[in-house]
Amino acid sequence: MTSEQEEVSILNLQVTFPDPELPPLSLTVSPEEAVQEIRNYIRDAFVQERCITSFTLNLNGQPIDGYEFLSEIEGLESGATIELTNAPYNEHEARLHVIRVRELAGFANNAHAAVGQDAGMTAFNLTNGIDKTPKDYMQEVVETKAQKEAKAKLKAEQKKAKAEAKAAAKEKGEEVSEDEESDSEEEAPLKQSTQTLEENSPMHGFKLEESKTLQELFPDRQNMPAPALLSLHLSHWNPPTQAQQLNGELLYLQCATLEGESYQIVAHTNGFYVANSTLGSFDPSPKPLMVKTKSKKQNGGKKGGKKTETEISYVPITTENMHHSLYDLLVSLSDKFSKKISSNYAELNAAGMLSVVPPTNCFLANPWLTKAAGFRRPDMARNQELLSLKNLEGQDDTREWSEDLQSLKELPRESINDRVVRERHLNKTYFDFTDAAVAGAVQVVHGEIQPINPSEPEASHIFLHKGIFYSIGADGSGVYSEIGGDEAARVASSKDLQAVQQLVQFDFPEIASLCTTVVDYQGKRIVCQSPVPGIFRQPENAPPQVKYGSVDGQEEIASEEAFGDAFKPIASAFRLKTHTVKDANKEHSLHLASDCKGLAGTDGRKYLLDLYRLAPVDIAFLDANPSYPHQLALMRFEAVEAYFRHQVRAEIKKQSLDEEETPKFEVEPFYLNPDAFVLPAPKEDEDAVRAASEFVSKTIIPEHVEAVIAGFGTTPIDGQQLTQSLHAKGIPMRHLSTVIAEANKSETSKAKFLAELCEQEIAVRSAKHLFRTEMAKKGANPKYVVAHVMNLLLGSSSKVFDTPAGLLTVSDSVNLSADEAKAAVAAIAKARFGFELDTAIFSQRPVQLLRELSGKLGLQFLQKDYEFGAEPFAVADVVNILPVFKTTTFRSKLVEEALEAARNSVNTDKEVALQLLRESIPLAEQVYGSVNPELTKVYNTASYLAYEMDEALLAADLGRRACIMSERCSGIDSVDAILNYLNLSLFEHAVGNYIGALHMIKHAVSVWVTVCGTHLHPDIITSLSNAITMLTTLKRWNESQQWLEKTIAITESVGNEKAQAPLRFQLAQTMCHEQQYKEATDELRRALKLFNAHYGEDDQNTKDCAVWLKSLTQAAVSIQRQKLWEEQQGRMARQAPKPTATHQKEAPKKASKKSKGKGKGKDDKGEKLVAELKKKKAGKR
Repeated sequence: MTSEQEEVSILNLQVTFPDPELPPLSLTVSPEEAVQEIRNYIRDAFVQERCITSFTLNLNGQPIDGYEFLSEIEGLESGATIELTNAPYNEHEARLHVIRVRELAGFANNAHAAVGQDAGMTAFNLTNGIDKTPKDYMQEVVETKAQKEAKAKLKAEQKKAKAEAKAAAKEKGEEVSEDEESDSEEEAPLKQSTQTLEENSPMHGFKLEESKTLQELFPDRQNMPAPALLSLHLSHWNPPTQAQQLNGELLYLQCATLEGESYQIVAHTNGFYVANSTLGSFDPSPKPLMVKTKSKKQNGGKKGGKKTETEISYVPITTENMHHSLYDLLVSLSDKFSKKISSNYAELNAAGMLSVVPPTNCFLANPWLTKAAGFRRPDMARNQELLSLKNLEGQDDTREWSEDLQSLKELPRESINDRVVRERHLNKTYFDFTDAAVAGAVQVVHGEIQPINPSEPEASHIFLHKGIFYSIGADGSGVYSEIGGDEAARVASSKDLQAVQQLVQFDFPEIASLCTTVVDYQGKRIVCQSPVPGIFRQPENAPPQVKYGSVDGQEEIASEEAFGDAFKPIASAFRLKTHTVKDANKEHSLHLASDCKGLAGTDGRKYLLDLYRLAPVDIAFLDANPSYPHQLALMRFEAVEAYFRHQVRAEIKKQSLDEEETPKFEVEPFYLNPDAFVLPAPKEDEDAVRAASEFVSKTIIPEHVEAVIAGFGTTPIDGQQLTQSLHAKGIPMRHLSTVIAEANKSETSKAKFLAELCEQEIAVRSAKHLFRTEMAKKGANPKYVVAHVMNLLLGSSSKVFDTPAGLLTVSDSVNLSADEAKAAVAAIAKARFGFELDTAIFSQRPVQLLRELSGKLGLQFLQKDYEFGAEPFAVADVVNILPVFKTTTFRSKLVEEALEAARNSVNTDKEVALQLLRESIPLAEQVYGSVNPELTKVYNTASYLAYEMDEALLAADLGRRACIMSERCSGIDSVDAILNYLNLSLFEHAVGNYIGALHMIKHAVSVWVTVCGTHLHPDIITSLSNAITMLTTLKRWNESQQWLEKTIAITESVGNEKAQAPLRFQLAQTMCHEQQYKEATDELRRALKLFNAHYGEDDQNTKDCAVWLKSLTQAAVSIQRQKLWEEQQGRMARQAPKPTATHQKEAPKKASKKSKGKGKGKDDKGEKLVAELKKKKAGKR
């Protein structure tokens, strides 16, 4: 990086405001940020001084485009001043401003259908020893290479000067402390941590075998501060008439302050003012503006004293002097308003703003345990929220989702600015669709939306609501009758969604796909899609819209050439072979499966839908499991890709080519026919599909299990991580029994844990199907069904359900007994997974099964410690049943490319890597907003890179953000949160926050044990080893020894002898510090034996252990001799004559600074011996 590049790596800007009392805002930003980010900061972060939403930014008198990058603005240099000027309001901006003021005042805004109780809660603020307010690293000045060299030079000069001063002092005979410098500079944080730790040890009293109780798992509800107003909502005088709109009146508001005063407020194009209207009369004319002035007058009570009085005067309102901000108007009306907001923000800042900032384009995690519903404040605006937000977000009944999405996809993507704008809008549009689709699906299940075909059977009903097309996830038309009926139809919707998600990431410019969301709610599946333009408005005698694929079953096939050419890149991306399909008239050459349809929209675009067969049939599985509920068992895209790469590598090896060399042979012969075993196909195509299918069970699964056992792959912690890890390798969950069989071939702790987790997942998924079936029955009351069936599975009750008085029906599940329910689950496990499930697992792991089932069914239970006895669950314990959905999301390729570039530069150019890293974070926040699960991944990756570059402070800051984000978006007890806490412990240790690091490990491990239960995860040994290392750093030898002994006991219980060797070696060293030399020698002998058995004689650890054992044995002999000599001297001293009174003792000499306070204690002897042993070991090397 050149010096010129370093100089422009940051920009220092000032923003001035129209109000002269408001000081200029200083900003330190990157040139790669967009102007819109400055606008967002002023709107969102610059809150306590003013609420500014409608404004323009000007440079040298010229307005700046909001979507320009700062580096692209002509004349913008570091030190420039940007002028902010107020802009007139329109109705949209006025309502946006009111919503923002309501948020600042403390009124909650949560109208999402998928948001449950206590959504987005975090425990990070309750964790001790951590700075709870992550720094704004974008505001920190990035040190250039020259600055760092100058800093290092200055430090070296200071050190040299100190050394010269010490030498001069010694020449004069003055005493100099040798340890003073190291104590003050290097050991100060360690000493401070040690002192604090002596008072409060995070690991002290922590019992690994006792996991968190359910009552302790989630923290108490974090109640938001009370609002700064009693109410603020739309007035009943809305809407303004046409004549009033011509006068500039936009909205009428009603406000009640904390003082109990009520005001009618008008939102005008020029600002806000108090009107003369009342609850019973309408008069939008402005009240005079109240002006408060302070004056000093003579105080008669005291001689010469003066008192300050406030004089109030009234000034007529004009367009020039009305308050441009509603916030300013409220400040003038209520003294308590601004004071309350200041106290609220002080309280929120103490907790950390990232913990409470509301999301804009994601759903927060719903905890599966929640406290009883708390106090709810009355707010009239909740009734108006949906109406006021509807037009603001554009989500009215006439929104064309497909048109909006395709228009955004066609935006330019040449420059970084273009890509940021495009990706931000795509991400937001997909979220908006999901939000509206989930809300609509809930209404469909509740019967609040009328079908457009009410005369047909319920399973065939279709709905059109707010521009979204809804259908039931069942075989209402009989299309899937031959391959599984309703079960096949249900799976087809999931397969279609997976294919759409792949298309979204491939981002083909010529292909239009549909926004798709699949919602499971109260046992029913609703498929939500954006309609193809014109599909409901086809004129008579119009040509058919289907231009490619099956038109009417397999009776007619369309294969228009223009569509075939457009679909060929898709076939190549999915590794699908071009093949021939016959209909009643002729043969057709298709690139995709015949079930896939290409439609011509009335907007002229090519739409692709019904994508559930974009992968070949998993024929080997179907042949081996003829009782499987449906025939729509397909290979995963990852498995198809893995098989393709396997075949290509084999061909390269066959031709003796370099793997990095571009293949000189055609790869299309390695593609697979998606219609093989569905329609008649050549034998070679069927053989290829069968070989690919067998590749999953015979190659992918064994290699994956082997990698997990060997430590090269992740040992999953819970069912969700298990699913993600298997899917990433292309292994469908129906192969769980194969994974178990493969894991059972090994006796290692990791293999055993993997097999047990797979069995637990089979139990959970099988039970989920039972719950779904029972809740979907006609007349079922879902809340009673959940409580009853949960009691049958996790309790020991065998009695039938006691139907409450007044409840007409629950469902047929009331007649189930516990044995029947468990037998039904075992039968489902046998049919779907080919596995003989031992139903005793329900009594062995009730907490883990309750957690997993709650996540898959969208359940929230009352948080308490359940006694899994006869009937652990009452109906009142079922707090909520939420929709569970899968949807299409858009991930930013620009952010991924920026992080990848930073990763690639870490080892070549650290300065470039650090700059890329700092620029990738704001890019991600521009695309995803302030809160998003994708940001968790970005922060996690970035923190690792910063840690690798020795930027420990930045790594810790990003690690804290990752912890908070993962808790809010994935859950407090999610695997993401656990792993992020463990990573953060390393970063906190690196910056010297040893106590905080121990708190992080303790929290993560306690949640980890709760998630896994008594079956301790084998990788927990690594985390405990890190804690031991931190305790050793703090010289907590006794506590280190205790945890080493506990960790060794765990390795013994899981049969992991290889992990015992380094632990016993470390235990021996710790014992030396405690002068337990005999015990240390015994441990070294055990460690050396294990090192020889599992590491070999030539391993460096084995050699080091041998040196320690030999040296300690020799030292032990010397210590014993010294002890005998001291005992002999003691006996002789006791026999010597005592001194008389005339014998005076010599006065003790004054201790030097060097030796003051450092007696020859137990720890000093132990540490001296350890130092000698380490010196001998180094000499041996």
